[in-house]
Amino acid sequence: MGYFLIFENMLPSALAVRDRCLADGGQIIPSEASLYICGYTGDYYDPDSDSIEANKAGVSEAVIALLEEKNIITKCERMMTIDLRTVKNYTNDFRSVVQLSVLKGEQLSGLCSWFNCKLTPTSNLDTSPSSKPTHWKQTFFPLKNKIALKENDTIEVEVHARPQVVNHRALDITIRVRGAAISEEIIEEYKIS
Repeated sequence: MGYFLIFENMLPSALAVRDRCLADGGQIIPSEASLYICGYTGDYYDPDSDSIEANKAGVSEAVIALLEEKNIITKCERMMTIDLRTVKNYTNDFRSVVQLSVLKGEQLSGLCSWFNCKLTPTSNLDTSPSSKPTHWKQTFFPLKNKIALKENDTIEVEVHARPQVVNHRALDITIRVRGAAISEEIIEEYKIS
């Protein structure tokens, strides 16, 4: 697994090994992986980053950082789940549209994403802001302009992630945000490289 679950394009290689080597009745661990997203207010903290001010200025690089659960202002929604036991012909090109319900009135400063992997029926690897920190941290997509949201507003978030043309391990990500609380659709372009 890579940042944002699919960064580094490692899943196709793991699935190829599964298809060649996994015996009938064998197990693949993790057996399932899900990617989540939510609205986030405030800044992020990453002790290893020197680019906090650059990201505030609207740099289009997604930020891998430790984010605080207290700054999540919407319900969290699953964007996708991959069943690693059965998926065929997987590519890192996906689209997802989710509705995020606002839990508390705040300024939306960006979107927070993380993944969860099912290791056993009772054990998960959780990289969310509410879990113990991992080296995967969370992926933060800062918006160029903050959006004032009220409790009970709903925003629609559309995410399109795809491998970069030149470097298939890196990602280009388009995020669209729309809703009654937003005067016009917001379209932001990001990369994870």
